Amino acid sequence: MRRRVLGAVFGLVLVAGGCGGGSSVAGSAGVVSPAEAAFSDLPDFPGAEAAGAPEEDDGVVTRSFRAAGTTPRTVVNFYANELRRWEVVDPVRPIGPATFRGSWTRRGATVVVTAMPAPAVVPGTTDFSLSLAPAGGEA
Repeated sequence: MRRRVLGAVFGLVLVAGGCGGGSSVAGSAGVVSPAEAAFSDLPDFPGAEAAGAPEEDDGVVTRSFRAAGTTPRTVVNFYANELRRWEVVDPVRPIGPATFRGSWTRRGATVVVTAMPAPAVVPGTTDFSLSLAPAGGEA
């Protein structure tokens, strides 16, 4: 099971290269797992900064970010545009007060983007996460 999950996420590394940009995520001692490497092939939201280390739970890898001077809708719409060649699983939609989510799949992997206003931070700051899961898995 674990080999299949990592294989599916590794497939994202091979197919998402057309998304451009990319943030680098290094593991301990400079070793990067295939799941972490997949994030380097996803587009970077302009001006976003990582908000903590990547987390992995049952094959789903999540990275959190913070971006100033933007809105949650703008962040999720950015990813909708950048991932336009992916199949839409769940179109961008509000899931709560000022909170938006969208999800896309491509060749065995699903990415879910969720964005909300950052609590108790400078107005106009947005927290968002990118979660990667094998297709059919829940991110």
